[in-house]
Amino acid sequence: MYQQTLQLPDIERLIEDIEAEGFARIPGFVSREELSRAQDAVRQRISGNGGESVMVAGEEPTASVLPAMKRAEQIGRDICSRVAIASVEPQSSHPVIRCLGGRSIGAHSLLFHYDSNVVTALIPVIMPAQGRTGDLILLPNRRPLRSHYARNLVDKFTVDNPLSQWLLRRLYTRRSSRLRRLRLAPGDLYLFWGYRSLHTNEAVDEGEVRSTAIVHCGYVHRNSRLRRMLGRQA
Repeated sequence: MYQQTLQLPDIERLIEDIEAEGFARIPGFVSREELSRAQDAVRQRISGNGGESVMVAGEEPTASVLPAMKRAEQIGRDICSRVAIASVEPQSSHPVIRCLGGRSIGAHSLLFHYDSNVVTALIPVIMPAQGRTGDLILLPNRRPLRSHYARNLVDKFTVDNPLSQWLLRRLYTRRSSRLRRLRLAPGDLYLFWGYRSLHTNEAVDEGEVRSTAIVHCGYVHRNSRLRRMLGRQA
């Protein structure tokens, strides 16, 4: 079982793994009992939404479903504090539990993007065991942390358009070696540079459920005057 307190060398090792492999993984991060309770809660929420996708956001709601998210959040903040630049707020975080199911699941899949936060900490809650298994798709460490919001905006416009998305999906369908494809194990913790890495999730087959608990740590451009002037959230 994972110990709740990581010492400095462990944090440094996680950073080394993310830099070298594109991600770091801590197996068995969530106990079987806690994971089972979270899976029941996710299924209840999807059922209560007519079988369709639903999100749980905010520190208290997410912690009530999966208390381990608090530990994941602290690890993400510890990592962020060691690599962040001046424009980053290392202690900022945004937790969410994505509960994907029903006909709406395709709309949440294969959308390549950069996050607005330095570190993404992800705990799979429910993953299909067969068919399309909802793998995490990474094109890791593609850009540096941007000092200025304008550079970040250019990056996002370069990716958030039909042609770029089509090209990235072609890489996925051709199983390009440039992409890291991670089969996610429920209860493990995965960490990667969400801001620096293009990433998305694979779809799953109809009738299946894909649920992940995610904490984004270290908002890079929260205090950007340009971002506020443009009225953008990210």
